[in-house]
Amino acid sequence: MPQSLIQRTVNTFVKGLITEASELTFPENASVDELNCALERDGTRRRRQALTYEENHVLSGLVVPEGALVQTLDWFNVAGQTNLEFLVVQVNGFLHFYEKSADPLSANLYQGSGTIIYLNTYNASNNLVPGEERIQVTSLNGALIVASPAINTFYIEFNTSTQTFSETVISFKERDFDWQGSDTEVTSEYFVVNVFSKSRSGLTTEVETARFRTVAAYAGRVFYAGIDSAKNGGKVYFSRLTDRMADVGNCFQVYDPTSEIISDLLDTDGGVVSIPDAHNIRKLHVLGASLLVFAENGVWAVAGVDNVFRATEYAITRISDTGLTNENSFIVADGLPVWWSKTGIYAIQQGESLNVPTAQNLSLPTIQTFWNKIPNEKKAQVHVEYDKINQRVFWFYPDANETVDYKY
Repeated sequence: MPQSLIQRTVNTFVKGLITEASELTFPENASVDELNCALERDGTRRRRQALTYEENHVLSGLVVPEGALVQTLDWFNVAGQTNLEFLVVQVNGFLHFYEKSADPLSANLYQGSGTIIYLNTYNASNNLVPGEERIQVTSLNGALIVASPAINTFYIEFNTSTQTFSETVISFKERDFDWQGSDTEVTSEYFVVNVFSKSRSGLTTEVETARFRTVAAYAGRVFYAGIDSAKNGGKVYFSRLTDRMADVGNCFQVYDPTSEIISDLLDTDGGVVSIPDAHNIRKLHVLGASLLVFAENGVWAVAGVDNVFRATEYAITRISDTGLTNENSFIVADGLPVWWSKTGIYAIQQGESLNVPTAQNLSLPTIQTFWNKIPNEKKAQVHVEYDKINQRVFWFYPDANETVDYKY
């Protein structure tokens, strides 16, 4: 008798856990439950093992207390050298630096006098503790700009000759456009004032105790946001276009806008982008020709009308009503911003029409039921890392019944 071939269906499970499907609509290569398994791209799976030391690792003298705040960030183009990049490690209120040019990475820790940054030096004295707040950073002109709601924003420079670091506090200045007086008797000083301490002649000094939470280099400038206050919460400050670090806090128009001689606003001026609808700005991120502003109640894109940002002309577009509740859940995976919102896991993609980015819910068709079961208090403790080699995002959070806050 002739033999007949029967095709056998083989599932590779490469799609992983899917909770948003019934028995009739369940997608191919997906699974109904997962526990401690790593799914490979070739269809194989293995037990997910614990983290291990890198090959030929070198132990350092750094002390990481139990339950400490630990995060890593990147410092690109250090001291203006394109081939020099640092891994910045925050351990509570201390910053340590590893050079990333050689293996093993653990052997490249800078040690000694002038190689550790103490965040408490820049304490903003606003009831927040520098060692309990995660910093956000950006690189510009070879320097690293550091911000957190607990510190006065500063920048770090690296001396390649002495192999040491130096820090400078940024003094933020803006034009005073706030009207003083009554509706019938309006005056304005139009002076250049300190953003956090506005001193006006004959009036009480206006003090802002909150500080910038987030920072980003965009269009040759530095942008700052995340002041948690009713008056300044929706403002994004930007420096003038410059190659001098002394200018990174100058967020004002050079010419006096009340002058009868020259009052022009220049393309290169600094200033303030006001987004009144934005509530609690948590993150700034550059995507293509746009600066994305992530607030708790939505995401906005700031861009030049011809993809070149100028102080004289730019556009503000709201691209999502779903915001970022916790900046510690935000990660960039191969250029794709991904984050946790109040309703799911979202990602920003570059839009095809008019070059406007769009937001997409990633969890809704995949693991929304699983995600919804994570208690809100545990979601608030999430933090994230990205494995660039295997292209995987890892979100760490305590289980629902976990009593140890730092057991993820």
